[in-house]
Amino acid sequence: MLSLNPTLESYSPRFCQRIPHTILSVSDKTGITELAAGLHDAGFVLVASGGTAATLREHGLPVKDVSEITKFNEMLGGRVKTLHPAVHGGILARDNEQDRREMEANKFQFVDVVVCNLYPFRSTVANPNCTEEAAIENIDIGGVTLLRAAAKNHTRVSVLCDPSDYGNFLNKACTIQEHLRESSRSDRKLCGGGTPVSVQKHAHDHVLQILDPRRNLLPCRGGPQLVAQGVNEKCINT
Repeated sequence: MLSLNPTLESYSPRFCQRIPHTILSVSDKTGITELAAGLHDAGFVLVASGGTAATLREHGLPVKDVSEITKFNEMLGGRVKTLHPAVHGGILARDNEQDRREMEANKFQFVDVVVCNLYPFRSTVANPNCTEEAAIENIDIGGVTLLRAAAKNHTRVSVLCDPSDYGNFLNKACTIQEHLRESSRSDRKLCGGGTPVSVQKHAHDHVLQILDPRRNLLPCRGGPQLVAQGVNEKCINT
C-alpha cells in the first residue's frame, strides 16, 4: 500500500542510547511470528499481550508480557491488558524535552512500533448460533485505543494493523541499527506501516460493525443505548 509515513532517515544522539520497543497485540495472527522475528533481529524489544505473547513464545521468540512493563497482571478475564499509562505513555510521548523528562521520571519506555488488529466482531455475530455474551466479548476496547493512540502520534510511532503491510515494513525496520548508528537528525519514523487515516479507518470500521442493526445482538433495555462511541440504531427503532 502507499504510505504517507516519512522514511526513517535518522535518529537523534539521545535516542541512540535507547533500545527500540514494539507492542504487539493481534487477533489475526497471520504473519505475526515472521514480523516479530524480523523486528527482534533488527534490535527491537518485543512486548506482547497474552495470546500474542504465547504465540511468539511457541516459536522460540523472546518476548515480554505487557504486565512486565505495566507491573499489573492482565485482569477481568483479559478485558484489561494494555489500558495503562506505561503502555499509552510510551505510545503518545512526543520527542520533546518535557515528555522525555516525564517518561524518565515514571521509568516508562518509548514505544516505536504498534502492531495491532481487532477482535473479529463481524465474523462472530455472523454465526447464527452467536450468543449475546460472545458478541459483547468481541467488542474491542484496548486494541481500538492502541490504534488510535499510535495514529495520533504518527510522527514518531509506526503502526501496523494489516498483515499485508508486514513485509514492506520489515524491509525498512531491518535497517534500523544502521540509522541508529549513523544518523544525527531528529526524524525517527519507520515507513511502510499504515497511514494515520487507514489506521483510524480500521478502528472506525470495528465500531460500525457493532452499530450495524442487521448484526446487532446487544440488548435494548429501557430505550436508546449508547454502544461503542455511537448509538445502537436497533434500539432507537424499537
